[in-house]
Amino acid sequence: MSNDWQNTVEFARAVRRELHLNPELSWHEHETAARIRQILDELHIRWRSCAGTGTVALINEAGSSPAIALRADIDALPIKENSGVAWSSENEGCMHACGHDGHTAALLGTAKWLKQHESSLQRQIVLLFQPAEEGGHGAREMIAAGALEGVSEIYGWHNWPALP
Repeated sequence: MSNDWQNTVEFARAVRRELHLNPELSWHEHETAARIRQILDELHIRWRSCAGTGTVALINEAGSSPAIALRADIDALPIKENSGVAWSSENEGCMHACGHDGHTAALLGTAKWLKQHESSLQRQIVLLFQPAEEGGHGAREMIAAGALEGVSEIYGWHNWPALP
């Protein structure tokens, strides 16, 4: 594996653990959104807020359209964490039990990788960091706010927490 890719994986792992320490419930993802936006700024990726704590970011803006969107959810669940890992939730009664910290970290890692290889991309890429996936209708609010304008395809995934 190349050092470039391994560094990206390590970056995503560190971000996931950081987010896992500080989970926030639907529509209250203020610190999470701030951290996502800070990382996007560090990666020199332009972004805008959407539906409050949601974020829409753009890579290869000069690329052809329609764009391809990649999506992650950012909220946590009202669950007390008893995992005992070093990066356990520091927010009592709130935990990333459904893997949204992993989804967000994977999308930020993907953003880093795509930005590093932007010159080889043909299409515009839209990154969607969706709030309130856990019953809060965050996707509906982001769509209503225009997050999918100019997008023809959207991809997301659900992680498998048992994998390291």
